[in-house]
Parts: sequence; structure tokens; C-alpha cells
Amino acid sequence: GILGLSTAACQEIYLAGILHDIGKIGVPDSILKKDGPLSEAEFRVICQHPEIGYHTVEPLGHLQFALPGILYHHERWDGAGYPHGLRGQSIPLMARILAVADAFDALTSSRPYRQGVPRERARQIILGGAGEQWDAEVVECLQLWLDQRRDPGHGLSTTLHSHLRTPGAAPSGIDQAVQQLTAADTLSAGNGGQL
Repeated sequence: GILGLSTAACQEIYLAGILHDIGKIGVPDSILKKDGPLSEAEFRVICQHPEIGYHTVEPLGHLQFALPGILYHHERWDGAGYPHGLRGQSIPLMARILAVADAFDALTSSRPYRQGVPRERARQIILGGAGEQWDAEVVECLQLWLDQRRDPGHGLSTTLHSHLRTPGAAPSGIDQAVQQLTAADTLSAGNGGQL
């Protein structure tokens, strides 16, 4: 498999990718949707979302596998990330993969304050950060994936999609997660919003 990962590991990364920014529920919309750069104080608030997400999902026993991706997806290969300043191989592989995917998505998606960049520009930006901001091996996998998506005859996109979506794996996990998150949200509303 990709990066030597099993089908089960890919499914876990896929689900962790869905949940990775769940901690943003604890960040005010005024910060998330701000039209312009964040102040230092606002940036400190946004930097709390991985830990908020971790504490939101931690009680959900069947989603423990996603915790490294949720907590560490903003760590940097060079140690300059957050929340714990992990570096290199000490960052779990799941989080290193999600960091590259999250960056690619953030670069190519339009935001209220800026237009998304074309895929090729995003590719160059991420390639420029390989070995500094992101794991170079994971960046190489993104490059390969983008190259193969250009060649519709290769079928990587279809293969990857079917690899991640083995029947019965993701949908039941997602349904169960939504039910538990809804229950946790209802409980936290009764506790003054504290989980």
C-alpha cells in the first residue's frame, strides 16, 4: 500500500481526516471566518483547536485511533509546529499525512478572505516545504498522487478511493461517531459546555 500502510490503516487515516479539525467547534466563528490576518491573541485561540478536538473525541472509545491525527496535525517536521513542538519521526505518521492533506486542501480552497490557488501552485508550495514543514516522504506521495491524477488511464484515484472505502468500514464508523458526538454535545450543553 501507499507508504506501506494497510487497508485498515488507510481507513483510519481517512476517518481521522474527517475528524481532524473537530476542535474548531471550540473556536469562535469571528476568528474562523475573519476577513484578514489573525492577531496574536486570535492565533493563540486557533492553536487550541487540536487539543479541544482531542478532548472532544477522547471519550469516544471506538475513535481512539484518530487521536494522533487530531492532536498532532499542526506539528511541523522541523519542530516549529503546535501544540507540542514535535519534530520529525516523533510526529505520528497519521498526523504527518493529515498535515500535508490539510495544507493542500487549505491552499486550494477559497476562504472568505482569499481565493484558493491552482493545484500546481499548491504542489510547488508544499514541495518547497518538504523536509522543513512537512515530511518529505509524505510530500513525495502527494506529488505521485497528483501526477497520477493527471493520467486518467492510471486509475490511482479510483484505486485509492476503493482502498479507503472497503464495504462496511467507514460508513458504520461514521454513523456511530455522529451519534456519539451528538450525545456528547447534548451532555456538554447540560454541563455549561464543558466536556
